[in-house]
Parts: sequence; structure tokens; C-alpha cells
Amino acid sequence: MNAMRTVPLGLMLVLALSAPLADAATYKWVDANGKVHYGSVPPGGGIAYQEIDKSGRVIRSVDSFAEQQRKRAEEQRQREAKQSELDRQRRDRALLATYTSEAEIDRQLERALEQERLQLDSTEQQLRQVLKNLEDIDKRIKATPKPGAVLQQQQAEANQILANLEERLKRQRTSIEQTRARFEADKVRYRELTNGRH
Repeated sequence: MNAMRTVPLGLMLVLALSAPLADAATYKWVDANGKVHYGSVPPGGGIAYQEIDKSGRVIRSVDSFAEQQRKRAEEQRQREAKQSELDRQRRDRALLATYTSEAEIDRQLERALEQERLQLDSTEQQLRQVLKNLEDIDKRIKATPKPGAVLQQQQAEANQILANLEERLKRQRTSIEQTRARFEADKVRYRELTNGRH
């Protein structure tokens, strides 16, 4: 009685264990030499492969790592291009909403430059004053047989202020050029959007 019950249970166990093997996926890939391979596990090394069923039909395809990278890079490029186009359209709308003529852009440029020129003039005045102070300190140092630490400290501080002012002057001049370029680009784009009607 027990033997009769044990046989079906044993058969059921064998069938249960063999079922996953029968349904196991088969993978197909081509190596660097063009040779086709089949296996029960996907290939390593980022190689492209296909998962196929028992009839040889392709269930799914997986790109190589290099191809996946290429596709991701292309998708990123397309997203950036789309965002760039949206930004351009937004800037165009803002440009048309802000100005009614090229002359108005020129007037706005002059207003922007006026403030920057005032800052530039202030820096140049400070620079001239520091140069004069340095000249006075140098004269005092040369006129003193043994200049003390105070004079040397004043000279070092004046030189540091001079370097900072020269750097600020450089930034301000660069900013003026950038402002000119920005407004000129706005004027050119405005002309394109309005077909030169203004």
C-alpha cells in the first residue's frame, strides 16, 4: 500500500524538478569573431543577446552595454535639444514683450552701461589714490635708512589693495563688454523676429 503511494509521489517529484528545466530560457548571442552561441544564462561582458523560446522565437532582445550607452547619450542629447528650444522660445517671447523697437534696445543698453561706467570710474579713482599712497610710502622708505615694520606693513597692505582693485577693474571691463554683446545679440534676434519692421 505504501509502495503504491510512494511511486506516484516520486514521479511527481521528478516532474516538478524537471519542469523548470524544460521551461528555462535559452539565450543567443554572437561573439566578437562572429560565432553564434547558445546558452542557458545570458553572456557577460556587456554583449548583446536575445532570449528565445523552445520554438526559436525571440522573446526579447538586450542591447550591448556600448549600445545602451549610445542610446542613453542620444536620449540625453534629444532632451537637452528640446529644453534648449523651449528656452529659446521663452527668451523670444520675453524679448518681444519687453521691446517695441531696436531703438528701445539701444536706450536700455545705454542705461545699463551708465551704471556700470559709474562703478568703473569709482574703481579707477580708488586705484589712482592707492597708487599715490604707494608712491608716498616708497619715498618714505627710500628716505629712511632703516625703514621700520610699520612702513613695510603699510606698503604690503597697499600692494594687496592695488592687486584687488586691478582685479575688480578687469572684471568690470569684462562685464561692460558682455553687456554690450548681450544687448547686441538681443537686437539682432529682435530684428529676426520682426523681420526688420522696427
